Amino acid sequence: MNKLVYTNMKYPADAREKGIKGTCILGFIIEKDGSISNPSIVQHVCPSIDAEVMRISKYFDVQWEPAKKNGHAVRYEYSAPLRFILQ
Repeated sequence: MNKLVYTNMKYPADAREKGIKGTCILGFIIEKDGSISNPSIVQHVCPSIDAEVMRISKYFDVQWEPAKKNGHAVRYEYSAPLRFILQ
C-alpha cells in the first residue's frame, strides 16, 4: 500500500507554498470480497491535502485481503495515515 500511495501522491502546490504539513488519516471499509467502500477523511490537515488523499484513495481499488472472524470473511473498518512532510 505504501508504494502505491507514495508513487502516486502529489504534494499540493498551495500547501507546499504555505509550509503546511501533517498527517491526514483516510478511513475506509474493507468488504468481505476484498473491495473497499466509504473512503473518508478521519483526520484533516487542510482542504487541498484532504482532496489529494481522496484522489489517492481511488488507487486503493485493488483486491485487499479481507479480515476473518472464526474463519469467515468479515467487513473491517481500516484507517491509513498519510504523511505530508516538507524537506
